[in-house]
Amino acid sequence: MQAAIDQLKAPGSPLTNIRLIFDSWFRDVQRRSTTGCLFVNTSGEFGRAEPAFAQVIEQSTQQLIEAFEQAIQAGQCQGEIVSLH
Repeated sequence: MQAAIDQLKAPGSPLTNIRLIFDSWFRDVQRRSTTGCLFVNTSGEFGRAEPAFAQVIEQSTQQLIEAFEQAIQAGQCQGEIVSLH
């Protein structure tokens, strides 16, 4: 998760950084087609039963969302990403 956040905040093209994240996730899915995502598996297994896990999961998810939002906004400011609204 932190690697994705770091990539989204990296210098350079915001659109390229977003694409790199999805490419990385796609490659991970291809390699581990049966084991799934550690983050999602942990969320499902412990998220509701363990408040400490739930808090970490919520914080991590929020950080990732914010990093995507910032990258998208930067891409829009640079003209790489066009808003349809």
